[in-house]
Amino acid sequence: MSDIGIPALSLNASLATNVTVISGDTGVALQGGSTLADSSVTARSPGVRTSGGGSVERSTINATSGNAVYDVKGDVSVSNSSLTGLGGVEADQGDGLVHDTLIRIKPSPDADSGVVVGGLMILVGSGSHQMSATNVTVVGDGQEGEFAARTAGAQRRSCSRT
Repeated sequence: MSDIGIPALSLNASLATNVTVISGDTGVALQGGSTLADSSVTARSPGVRTSGGGSVERSTINATSGNAVYDVKGDVSVSNSSLTGLGGVEADQGDGLVHDTLIRIKPSPDADSGVVVGGLMILVGSGSHQMSATNVTVVGDGQEGEFAARTAGAQRRSCSRT
C-alpha cells in the first residue's frame, strides 16, 4: 500500500494532457473516471493515485519510493505507458487493465526488510476483482520478494497474464 499525500495535481471527471508534474509527495490524483495522457510524473509515492476510476495513457510515471500507480476502490486502466517504482500498478478493491506498458521495479531501499515489490498487484477485501495485463513487460533486478503479478486478500481474486 502506498502512502497517500496531497497531490500536486487533482482531477475529477477531467482530462489532462501534456502535463509535467514533479512532486515531493503524491503526483496526480485521478477521480471520477479522469484521464492523464501524454504526460510525465515524478513523485515520491504514488506517482498517480486513482479513486473511483481513472486512466493513464501514453505517459511516463516515476515513483521514487512507492507505487507508480495506486488505485483505491475503482477501476484503473494503464496503456502505452512506462512506469517506474517499488510497484507498478496496485489496485486496492478495484479492477485493473494494463496493456502495452513497461514496468520497471526499483530495488527496495532495504533489501533485507522483507518488503515485497512488484509489477502488478490486486488487493481484495470483499467481492471479486481482477487485474488483466496484455503486452506488459515487468523488469526487476532479481531481488528476493520481487514479483511480476500477485494477488492478496481473503476473497476470490484472479490475475491473468497474456
